[in-house]
Amino acid sequence: MMDPKSSYKEGTEGDGFLLDPAMFTVSDDLVVTPISPASELSLLEKLKIPLNDIHVCEVQVGREEASRLLAASFVSESALTDTFIRKMPKDAFISDVLKE
Repeated sequence: MMDPKSSYKEGTEGDGFLLDPAMFTVSDDLVVTPISPASELSLLEKLKIPLNDIHVCEVQVGREEASRLLAASFVSESALTDTFIRKMPKDAFISDVLKE
C-alpha cells in the first residue's frame, strides 16, 4: 500500500518500508508473511489445500488498485480475489463502500 507521507514518487526510487527488495505472500484475507517454502507448505497442509488448487499471481498495485483493494477489504473475506481476479467494478471506491 502507499504511504501518503512517503517521499516516493512514481517512476523514481526513494525511501520505502524495506531496505532491500523482499518478497512476501499475501493471502486472500490480506495476511502478509515473508516468503518461506517451509511455512508455505505448512500452511497448505494445515488448510488441506491441494497444490493443484494454488494460484500464484503477481500484480502491480497503483492508486486505483489500492483503493479498490481497500474497499473490498471492508466487505469481503476474499479481497485479493475480488480486486484482482474477479475485478471489482472500477467505480467501487472506499466512499461507495462506506455509504452502504
